[in-house]
Amino acid sequence: MVTSEDTFHFTPEQEANFKRWGALLETEQARTWAVDEKQAMETIHDTFKQAGFEKGNDLSSEQLDSIFRHMKRLIKNMALNKRLYEDNGLANFNSRLRILLFDSKPLPERVNQFLGLKNAGELTVSQFLCSFSPGEYPEVGWHTLSILELDSVQMDNAYGEALLEHNIASPQSYRGDTLVYLRNIVIFRQIKNLLGIEEYNQINNVLWLAYKEAETETEAKPAPASVSLEADLRDYLADNPAFIESGLSLVDKEYTI
Repeated sequence: MVTSEDTFHFTPEQEANFKRWGALLETEQARTWAVDEKQAMETIHDTFKQAGFEKGNDLSSEQLDSIFRHMKRLIKNMALNKRLYEDNGLANFNSRLRILLFDSKPLPERVNQFLGLKNAGELTVSQFLCSFSPGEYPEVGWHTLSILELDSVQMDNAYGEALLEHNIASPQSYRGDTLVYLRNIVIFRQIKNLLGIEEYNQINNVLWLAYKEAETETEAKPAPASVSLEADLRDYLADNPAFIESGLSLVDKEYTI
């Protein structure tokens, strides 16, 4: 039985942050993004409709490249490029994308089969789902997740709620990144409810602006003189991925297996 202690919830401090961050939606930057993203999503929908994609017609490489360009107007995802369909085969990619967006199978199965594609990760699957149905599915990047500063108990509770919600009795039957995305839906749904925002792309904008605001206020932390706990090293490297190699970016602090 799941108790109130096992359910996912934000701390009072985190909820206070959301109330403060909500004002960022009124900034000129956020308003500009909202208009641009609406246009991008309308173009994506039009491309699917004109191609007859839902009815079984495949998208051409040119149409997919156009969709990728417009999806990047929501999040700059470097994985959205020709390799997605070239390395997997155009017909195979079309088939899996059609299942993801239009099939009647449960969401975990649809996400799981799409993430079986080479070069496809949680960010990519979340972008496709959010671009197609922004009121139902969140787009999740590591920046927007990290600014929440969730602890391991919160992560575990969100994970447990996701399993119950989707009636997943055997998590080992699913990919780890599939389960992570289902967990993140639980988290971002609560943000959506707390802020009273209708579309998830706007939540991404709020959290991204909050992340950039915090980034300008805080310089990179110095390395600790000594590391006594694994968590200390994890947190330091998560905050400073360039310490390992220039150009690296964080995907997630922890990975559910």
